[in-house]
Amino acid sequence: MKVFDELSYAKKLLEFGFTKKYITIGELIILAKYFRYLGKDDQDILEELENFCKKYFPGYIDVLHYEKIEMALGSLKSVLRIPIDISITTRELNSIRSLKNYRYEKVLFVMLALGKYYKLTNTGKSSKTKEYYINCKNSTIFRLAHVSEKKNENIMHILYKNGFINNNVRTNSYYLTFTTMDDMSESAVNISDINNITHYYPLFCEDCGKLLATKSKMHCKCSDCYNKYRKLSVKNNAKRQYSTNSIRVSN
Repeated sequence: MKVFDELSYAKKLLEFGFTKKYITIGELIILAKYFRYLGKDDQDILEELENFCKKYFPGYIDVLHYEKIEMALGSLKSVLRIPIDISITTRELNSIRSLKNYRYEKVLFVMLALGKYYKLTNTGKSSKTKEYYINCKNSTIFRLAHVSEKKNENIMHILYKNGFINNNVRTNSYYLTFTTMDDMSESAVNISDINNITHYYPLFCEDCGKLLATKSKMHCKCSDCYNKYRKLSVKNNAKRQYSTNSIRVSN
């Protein structure tokens, strides 16, 4: 379970209960971190979790389910992930655009946003390094980027081959290699909703690089470049048609 805004998620749990018909450890962990966020000590958190389980899981039995609560209490070394603004620099944005493939750019933009989000909300060892690190399933990244892999396509391998990411030893874990926290260039994009990252990715004409207000369903070009493209296509089609007709006449 990957939750980016744990503050809102915890409030919904307290209002509506577990999202499943059973006690989920992941949700108990979020609640435990939320109660710590409110300033409660371990004993208070223990009581809050027990009361929550009794309220929303009628089959709760101390002896059978206490282990899950203990596991939740053991997660209190990490802090609650709360909504924060994420800044993408001009240099980072230009690096992403160098891919010259809108789908791959969106995936990398999402990975950078997540890497920065983890860095800013993590208190572990990785927060003390300059590199941005991601531990997230590819399916989650693609979902946030609104991208689906085509047949025989491996987007992560393409990003790796082009020097943008490195695989960690663990599955679905990556280091971003095209930027670090040392990048102090001016901010180009400010992301305020981690669940809607691509909404903040600027649209550029794939031919001339001009900033676009909206993207057509059929192409990613500005009106001038698209008109040039259409004229060239019509001209080329006319040439092919003329050649075909000439061959028929000669025969």
